[in-house]
Amino acid sequence: MKFKIYLTGMFLSLSMHLLGQDPHRNDLSVGFGAALPAVSRYPLYDNKPDLTAAYGFRFTRLFQADVAFDTVFHPVGMIFGPYGYDTKDHLYLTQFGGRVVFPVRQRLTVGLGAGPAFFHYSTVENISIGQLSFNRWGYYVLGSAKLSLDHNGRFYVGSTPKFLGTNGRSIGRFFVLGGEFGVRF
Repeated sequence: MKFKIYLTGMFLSLSMHLLGQDPHRNDLSVGFGAALPAVSRYPLYDNKPDLTAAYGFRFTRLFQADVAFDTVFHPVGMIFGPYGYDTKDHLYLTQFGGRVVFPVRQRLTVGLGAGPAFFHYSTVENISIGQLSFNRWGYYVLGSAKLSLDHNGRFYVGSTPKFLGTNGRSIGRFFVLGGEFGVRF
């Protein structure tokens, strides 16, 4: 009987340690990188700059809910032809999902996550083609590595490579690679 109580106490203690709350529940980051088309169904896409802003909320020490917004600047850019013109286009990617976070060392964490993504593509109105705009739902998969800059883990640098995809004919799939700076509070 005492052994069962001891095992139950050890199990609860270990569970509370693994699921214990991280002192920093909120995670806010900004990043800059490149959006690289991967198996794009639209042949005009090229490697373009990407700006990312993300917010995460840690429910437990190991699970984080994420919301992120990416902007890809001019994914098509110039279209050449008899009347070449700049499309002045943007691709906006909004992601909602979750991530499992693994503390590897005292200052290093890695994570894996996934969820749905919303794609919005738009151009500035052009006399020859009008205004193009479309929306699609898709998905994203990510991995992350973050290194704390201070002893208590409030500020960090890291990288969160993502794969974003949709089955829509117009957008295709992208890898987003880059660095980020963040703060936990």
